[in-house]
Amino acid sequence: MPQATTVFEELESEVRSYCRSWPVVFDTAVGSRLTDVDGKSYLDFFAGAGALN
Repeated sequence: MPQATTVFEELESEVRSYCRSWPVVFDTAVGSRLTDVDGKSYLDFFAGAGALN
């Protein structure tokens, strides 16, 4: 496991299992775009998930 993800093992709840399987660590987010620590941009399909409840 990459060193950057060890904080998740120490501090995150097991309930958030979907984010544990992603091989990236996100650095910034603006709107529906996420940027990882390497500068690669992703579209956040979970952006509206909280609004559905």
